[in-house]
Parts: sequence; structure tokens; C-alpha cells
Amino acid sequence: MNSEFRMANSEVKRCGRSLVGAAFLLFAIRHSLFISLFILAACNHPDAQWGAPPPKAAPSAAPQSNVVRVTKFFNQNPWLSFTSDGSAMVDGVGFAVYLEGADGPRGVFGTGTIVVTMYRLDFDPLGREMATPVHEWVLPPDKAYPWRSKRATALGWGYGLRLQWPETVKVAGKQVAIIVKYVREDGREISSSRQVLKVPVGGTPAPPPVAASENPVAKPTPASAQ
Repeated sequence: MNSEFRMANSEVKRCGRSLVGAAFLLFAIRHSLFISLFILAACNHPDAQWGAPPPKAAPSAAPQSNVVRVTKFFNQNPWLSFTSDGSAMVDGVGFAVYLEGADGPRGVFGTGTIVVTMYRLDFDPLGREMATPVHEWVLPPDKAYPWRSKRATALGWGYGLRLQWPETVKVAGKQVAIIVKYVREDGREISSSRQVLKVPVGGTPAPPPVAASENPVAKPTPASAQ
């Protein structure tokens, strides 16, 4: 009788262990399936950015006061003609200007004044260069605003200038130098290097350059001589 009881008890224990093992296995399978579904849903979520590089921040178009450098870019043929008599006589020049802020070599819009000066270059009998200022364009923020680019380029934000000089300025066939100066609100002046060009006597000018592959938002009358 005792032997039969021990055998029955052993069978009960073995069955119990089997039931516990089966229950644990079922628990593991259910939770593994839940975890797998959770990971799959997270990967397919539209906000998931796993493994993707962070988006680059767009440069700010807000005007900045801390401008530290001025650069300019001219096309091979930057000359413009504002005349309407069909003569296509050159009486203007177009080029791009970038004001670099203290945060890095990227163009920003400034809160100061852009001053463009054109010099006529002559030579004395000894061959020494003589630079004579012939015209100056002064563009405070309100006058420079229409020349702002609409979109930033790899160089940042810039200005696409189209400047006309008056009929009294006689530079046809002459060599000229153009310098862009920026006057900050604190009075500090920052100048670009000079650009030496030879003004053609006539001819049809090339399309005007712009700062960001976009036309300026407006085409105001250039500033008068100062």
C-alpha cells in the first residue's frame, strides 16, 4: 500500500512540474510576442528617427548687429544699363554682398549701413596709381532691405545689389575700383577688399547677379551720391 502511495505521489509531483513548465513557457511566448509587436510599432512610427542624422537648423534671417566681415562677388560681366534709349550704355553695376556674423563664415542681414564707393583709377607720369572717388551709394537698413535675398544659400543670406551712377560720372572705358564698407551700429567700420574692373564703353550687359539665385524683392532707385 505504501509503495503504491509513493508512486502516485511521484506522478503528482512530475505532473505538477510539467504544468509549471508549460505555464512558464506560455508566459514567455506571450510576452515575447508583445515585446516584438511593440518594437515593430515603434520602428514604423512616423516620429521614429532611430539611426537618422539630426536635421540641420536653417540659418536665421533675423538681422544681426555683430557683423565681422564683408565679402563681395562679381560676375565676369557685372555691368548694367538703366538707360531706356536703346543705346545699352553702361551706367550701373551689379554684384552680391555677404555680411558675415561672429558665429561663423555665413552671410547674415545686418542692422548697420552698407556703403559702396567707386573710385576712378588714373596714373601719374611716373606710373603711380591715383584713386579718385567718383560716386558713393549709402544703404541704411531700410534702403538695403529690398536687395535682400529671398532664400539662404550655402553662403548664408546676402544682398543682390544693382547700383546706378548718375550721368555726371564719366567712367566709360576707365578702370575703376569698388569697395564695400559696412558701418555697424556701434560705429565700427568693416571694409571689403577692393574689386578692380574696367568699365566698357558700351554693349549689352549680362543679367544682373543676385545673392541667392533669386531676384530681390524689389528694385528701388539706387541711392544718390553722398
